[in-house]
Amino acid sequence: MSRVLSLLILAFIWIIVCVAVSGCIAPATPASETREQQENLSVRIQSSPSGAEIMVDGVFQGCTPAEFENLSSGRHSIELTMSGYKRWSGLFTGAGGQPQTITAELIPTEESLPVMTVVLAVSPDPLPEIHVDGYWEYPQGRVITENPIPLVIHTEAFNTGSATASEVMVSANMYYKGRMICWNTIYLGTLPGGGHVSRDSLVSCTLPLPVSEESIELKFENTRITG
Repeated sequence: MSRVLSLLILAFIWIIVCVAVSGCIAPATPASETREQQENLSVRIQSSPSGAEIMVDGVFQGCTPAEFENLSSGRHSIELTMSGYKRWSGLFTGAGGQPQTITAELIPTEESLPVMTVVLAVSPDPLPEIHVDGYWEYPQGRVITENPIPLVIHTEAFNTGSATASEVMVSANMYYKGRMICWNTIYLGTLPGGGHVSRDSLVSCTLPLPVSEESIELKFENTRITG
């Protein structure tokens, strides 16, 4: 019996030696190494000024400031771009899964000076500016009750411009209760810049009889100027 037991023990020891020699039993991986391989990176990227576009490993990831978590461990490339500033690039590698902060100081690009364009204002040629006013009355104060009735139209014209008007004409129109009843062309002649001219013209007009002077209105319209 003891001989059989001894053989069994020797056989068991022989099996253990063979397994060890063949490498079937691998050494256990340290727990700290497995945990480090499984850890991901956490990083905050910011810039001065903020608002720069972020490219991580060539992929657009938004604008600064921004926080990224669960990045794979290892080395990563970063590029920041912003209009008016030089491109910023860099690399970072996570260490033990600890959060990192990357701050980039953006450098302005050299801006060219604006081109100044000077436009000289050219004054337009001076023009005459004619203003006409006046009134009407009966000749020598006599009221005539038969048509056509003679009237005296007193015209005052002023040239407030700086250019001479070589020929000025105006239409003197008579209105009765808002309706035009007669019209006459008044020739005023030459009117220099800053000048004034006065004219008394005898005209005839057919008026409603009996005449109501309060209902008659004189208007100077359609001024025609030849420079």
